[in-house]
Amino acid sequence: IERKTDYPRDRLEFVIVDNDSQTTEATRYFADLGSRIGFRILCAPGEFNFARLYNLGASGASGEVVILLNNDMTVIDPQWISKMIAQCLQPDVACVGAKLLYPDDTIQHAGCVLGVSGLAAHRLLGRPASSVRDIDFTREISAVTGACIAIRRSVFNELGGLNEGLRIAFNDIDFCIAAQRRGFRNIYICDPLLYHFESKSRGLDTTRAKIELNAREAAYAITARTCPLSGATNSPFLPGATSLGCGVSRPERERS
Repeated sequence: IERKTDYPRDRLEFVIVDNDSQTTEATRYFADLGSRIGFRILCAPGEFNFARLYNLGASGASGEVVILLNNDMTVIDPQWISKMIAQCLQPDVACVGAKLLYPDDTIQHAGCVLGVSGLAAHRLLGRPASSVRDIDFTREISAVTGACIAIRRSVFNELGGLNEGLRIAFNDIDFCIAAQRRGFRNIYICDPLLYHFESKSRGLDTTRAKIELNAREAAYAITARTCPLSGATNSPFLPGATSLGCGVSRPERERS
């Protein structure tokens, strides 16, 4: 990311949250990065909790804008940071996301649609990126994936961070809806900015324990009174969204 990003290096800070990395290679890599200017390594031992790790990373950063980013990303567009910051500096904007591609140049994320199976799903999932150039555009949208979110620190703090009660799934949707209910807009950028190699570190949700956890979090997201996703209806920005090529996930490619 550092090498392929066209943004002033002295204005970037990298905060890496290490959740019990086990390999000698990772230990050496983090030790090397931690000795360099502009890098911070935060140790976060314990059970994996996506929302908690993001909250820790955001609290350890010092910039005006925070980009919450999975560890399984590579850069497509060198201007990706500039494009995201340009959107999220608007005073009424909270979360900014972008088109993310699988390594085969099909779409992993193009914004999220509410109301699919009572929850939410990714737009245009699995379609070749080249096939939607004439129909997809930068727009306001209900939610974006937590794999890549840019947000002003002040807004992140106002929203109280991600809901740590949703350890794995739906915390990003919950966060975006909370922003909308505070009067903010969420923005999706239609340019393919990054490749997303899903589940490279955590693995797929194919074990019984992971499947059951996903189901519990889905039930919580739908019914919990304290969860902004409770009672969410179809996206107001995409009428008839369930017919627009949405999908909850690819069975073999679930989110990290």
